[in-house]
Amino acid sequence: EIYKTLKSTISADAFNQSFYRGDLNVNFLYYYHSYFGFDSEYKIKFKPYNSEKIIITSFLIDEPAPSYKVELNNKPRLGIEMNKENKTAIIKIKNFNFFPRGRQNIDFFKEAIDTYMKKIKDENITKVAFDLRGNRGGNPECTKHILSYIIDKEVNFYENNDLNKRRNRPITVKPKLTNNINDAKIYMLTDGRCASATTQMLAVIKHNQLAAIIGEETGGTYSTHPGRGTTALKNTKLAMQIGTERESVNVSELPLNKGIIPDKIIKLGLFDIINGDDPLLNYSWKE
Repeated sequence: EIYKTLKSTISADAFNQSFYRGDLNVNFLYYYHSYFGFDSEYKIKFKPYNSEKIIITSFLIDEPAPSYKVELNNKPRLGIEMNKENKTAIIKIKNFNFFPRGRQNIDFFKEAIDTYMKKIKDENITKVAFDLRGNRGGNPECTKHILSYIIDKEVNFYENNDLNKRRNRPITVKPKLTNNINDAKIYMLTDGRCASATTQMLAVIKHNQLAAIIGEETGGTYSTHPGRGTTALKNTKLAMQIGTERESVNVSELPLNKGIIPDKIIKLGLFDIINGDDPLLNYSWKE
């Protein structure tokens, strides 16, 4: 009942169930307290998976945040893990929020990706996984940079229209001539929290068959609504944001009521989390 109630308070593209599950899993405490308020102590009664035993426990509101939340918040925004023996590499990208200003800006992102690509080529890596799980988007310049390393010819990116030109969106992407990795097996790992610029890139990847998409249906699709109008309701003064512009990538029209469907659907299960197992990577490396 709690899950059903909280789900009704979340905005998701076309009631995308994958997004609801993913966002609630990460931000459960935020949504819970926003709806039900705060108490000094909470008692929890639950039955573990595949067990008839009922457990009752409690926690105080001033206790430290759960370790998984601390780990998630402290996760680096960008990183690479390489296994030279198995010739595999994982590039983890928490988000694409790298813009012109700031210490970790768009130049920082591009330089990091350039370095990763050189390492991959120098070590003759044959399988590369881009871990995009939880990546809710950001700057399309980031996704353009990634695409340029995994294509062998120019591809269409954003639709060629006045809106995208005004917003300086890349209409096409040309391949990098140095350290291009399109000859490697490339995988994109996804979940229900992938959205916005991330899913627009995935739509182009799927349309052009540039990589294998593995994981869960994404929370967003090929079209976003970056332009918006804001107004305050007369009585409550609550601010409402309403999408007023539609920004799409140049692919065959996909259904707006679904996310990007992976080539291989694999969901992370409860015991995978408990055991620290990663079925998406396991599948990628064994394929």
